[in-house]
Amino acid sequence: MMTGARKKITILSILLGAALIGAAVGVYLNLQLNREKELERARVTLRVLTYKGLLSANLLKEFEEHAQIRVQTEEVANPEELWDRLETSALNPSQAFDLVSLFSYQVPLAAQLGRIRAIDEEKLPNIGLVSPDFRYLPGEPAFKGVLPVLWGVVGVMHREPTPPSFPKSWRELFSENRFKGKLALPSSTFLVWELGELLGTVPDLKKTVAKITSHAVVVSDFLTPASALTNESNPSVLVVSHGEAAFPPLQSPEWKFTIPGVGGFFWSLVFALHPYSRKVNEAHELLDFLLEFRSALSLSENFRQASTNRRVEESDLDARLGPSYLRQIPLHSLEIPKDFNRAREIRELLNQLNQ
Repeated sequence: MMTGARKKITILSILLGAALIGAAVGVYLNLQLNREKELERARVTLRVLTYKGLLSANLLKEFEEHAQIRVQTEEVANPEELWDRLETSALNPSQAFDLVSLFSYQVPLAAQLGRIRAIDEEKLPNIGLVSPDFRYLPGEPAFKGVLPVLWGVVGVMHREPTPPSFPKSWRELFSENRFKGKLALPSSTFLVWELGELLGTVPDLKKTVAKITSHAVVVSDFLTPASALTNESNPSVLVVSHGEAAFPPLQSPEWKFTIPGVGGFFWSLVFALHPYSRKVNEAHELLDFLLEFRSALSLSENFRQASTNRRVEESDLDARLGPSYLRQIPLHSLEIPKDFNRAREIRELLNQLNQ
């Protein structure tokens, strides 16, 4: 016969066993629940409209593995192509993106037309890594609602030794015969418009393009790296953004970066939410990931441009790629065309030249 003490031990054992089984079941169910959540998140796919080469496959893979969120990118070759895709997707919610990268000079019109939606900085723990220098700049929109990740100032790279009579203004550079045929620049409608303002040929776009192309070789690809520009008729003067001076081949002492006269043309590359995004939280996760130090370095190196991230200045990259270098560069503010159709006209004229 079982004694009272043995009965108590047996009951306690049964209770303990039941508790352990219950705990195990609880752990199992919790794991299953978490797994189901992970699987559910893995079904989430972020759609990003961006420029060719900005987001590397390795960078996106790292984010996908970390966040269990897929990223599908649609890459474009120039700002006009991006604008057209932004227009069609805004008019058709079934083609909606979640995030859009665009240049700062496109932001005011995109915001006015409701083509982009503001991000929520409170959902970005790493937002403090963005230098405050990029919040308010002359002639630029206040960066509220968009996230600037890269920036540049357009100037001139020229081979050393510098001639003592190197032009002191953009107008002189594109007017004097001694530079005719020795210039090269990317096929940028923004740059053509800005130069047209300085040369006094805007709003006559045909005259602007004719003036510029009479002196310079305009390379057909907007995203042409400086290395390709140097192969065009062996030019001695390149119109490029300052960040490219920190990468080969322009990193060579043979080349020197200067900004003629009134100043350089500032731009930044930003991210914004698409107006029809239904994955806002996941989109902010990707944005916050892009603000991390390694991500910022990747963006800078992929696009060969300067970063807005303050941590970059702690890296081994050239000092010109950090945000504080902005304070050392003279900026020139020019009026951006309010009607983006003017940019399309310039693109068509440039395309005709390359046919």
